[in-house]
Amino acid sequence: MADRRSDNDYFIIWNLIRLVSHAITRLRNEELAQYGITNQQSAMLWMIDRLGSRATPTEIARRLLREPASISNILCRMEKQGLISRVNDIRRYNQVRFKLTEDGRKKYHSAMKRETMRRVVSRLSKRQRRELRVALSAMRDIVLEELGVPENQRALIDPLNV
Repeated sequence: MADRRSDNDYFIIWNLIRLVSHAITRLRNEELAQYGITNQQSAMLWMIDRLGSRATPTEIARRLLREPASISNILCRMEKQGLISRVNDIRRYNQVRFKLTEDGRKKYHSAMKRETMRRVVSRLSKRQRRELRVALSAMRDIVLEELGVPENQRALIDPLNV
């Protein structure tokens, strides 16, 4: 009987994470709509800004834990929207890097206001925020291990280590 309760507990936690992730994304997309970008585009603008001259599709994909092909598709759409521009690497002719355009930089700075995040997370106590951060960091490490991400690359996925 204990195993059944444990399985149910795991299922509830898993679904809570999925539900909260989906709801947060919806809230964030509603907030970002006023700037004409999505949560996904905001994350890409953030990553390109953080990586600077290292912003290649491969590096962005690695750090956002996405497939390079899907990142390339998103980058192409963002380039067509005028949010980013392609820069050919002078040392490696087949290497492409991306940088923010002036419009992309403006939208990036607007998106960094993060009012929705503040409004939601501030409703948790300091202790709850700390505990949640510790628990989610532990789960991230377990998931990365399960996905076979080498230990020396896991720090690249940590948003604090960009």
